[in-house]
Amino acid sequence: MNPCRHLLRVTHEPEPDETRGHTNYARRIVNVDPTYPLAEQVHILVHEVAHVRCDHEGRDIPRSQRETEAESVGSSLYQVGLVGLVPAWRGGLTERRSFR
Repeated sequence: MNPCRHLLRVTHEPEPDETRGHTNYARRIVNVDPTYPLAEQVHILVHEVAHVRCDHEGRDIPRSQRETEAESVGSSLYQVGLVGLVPAWRGGLTERRSFR
């Protein structure tokens, strides 16, 4: 197993339409739309990283299953408080919202 396969670069570029973020597996990039509040950006980042950790690049499963798995991972981290710790050094998480 290649330990570098989970290394990702995070970018902050606006997304089209209703898309909030995406993962480019080939380039190892996760993009988070910066137009959302910081709390939402953290949710988006965790959701996109969950796609990588759930091996959605290498598994041939329906998109609905990929999204459900990524949301479940993100929601679990949020519920145990791990996500709330991430932005604390940047001025804090201003709101707690459920992961969509």
